[in-house]
Amino acid sequence: MKKFVYLFFVVCQLNLFAQDCELPAPYTKGSTGDNMTMMLTSVFINSFKDLYTSDNPYIVALSSEDVVVGSCSVKLDDLMNGMQSIAVWGDDVYTPEVDGALGDETITLKLVDGTFVFDLITAPITYMSNDLVKIESSIILNFDCEGAIKGCSNPTACNFDSSVTEDDGSCAYPQQYYDCSDQCLSDTDGDGICDELEIVGCTEPMACNYEPTATDEGSCEYFGIDSCNVSLMEINRPDFMLYPNPGTDRINIQSANKQERLEISMTSILGAKLFHRSLKDIQPTDLIEINLPSLPSGIYMVTLSSTSEVRSIQWVKK
Repeated sequence: MKKFVYLFFVVCQLNLFAQDCELPAPYTKGSTGDNMTMMLTSVFINSFKDLYTSDNPYIVALSSEDVVVGSCSVKLDDLMNGMQSIAVWGDDVYTPEVDGALGDETITLKLVDGTFVFDLITAPITYMSNDLVKIESSIILNFDCEGAIKGCSNPTACNFDSSVTEDDGSCAYPQQYYDCSDQCLSDTDGDGICDELEIVGCTEPMACNYEPTATDEGSCEYFGIDSCNVSLMEINRPDFMLYPNPGTDRINIQSANKQERLEISMTSILGAKLFHRSLKDIQPTDLIEINLPSLPSGIYMVTLSSTSEVRSIQWVKK
């Protein structure tokens, strides 16, 4: 009953005198090479541990300038035989800025419990390098202020935090078709590519309907089958025409427009470069002839590059 009455009194005090403040965050700067150890005994922690209203209460050690110079969790599961310790970090003498406690500086303690901040009134604590300070007596708990826990408050976000009381716009969401672990929401064949992003097509490079971007195997067609005959109409492009296709020892190329520059190259189906030719001032009436008597029969890729476009055409030599 006494604990209930005390808790009721504290809550009433919060409602009557609450003021907004910035919650002091736990210490995260790391070692400065100089510190003092503060032992928080079970008698000290028992003075307030039954009053927690949040799941992750913690204590911060503050310099006289209200700079956090150390912290520790006082969550019940994190206590060691009911005790806890704080490494209070001193100033790093190797840098010009003050980044820790100074010698003989007064250190104060605050309890951060959810959005509530309390002053822990103890005997005076003075910073001394390499010192060990034990706080062995019970303390007075004074309410200081109430702050906001900032973060993402949207339950659908990947970084949702149920303890957040003020959304700061930091919510992050998964890409379309993926979850927050970058795993596909739907991947029927288990290939790591989401079903919605699969591309069905022929994955055989020797086929005349080869699709290099395909992720799922589709039907392949090869030269000689009626559905895969390459006709002049099929290979005509807005800017270029290549014929005959299939051919034997010669390729004819014509441009529908004037080209200031034209690069012609041929590669094998495996990507080996076979020849390259650079031409200038090509007119629509010009016929470009390329003789290939020594080229073995097979399927080749002819790439035509102008200032306006790059066109790749599959050419078959009988």
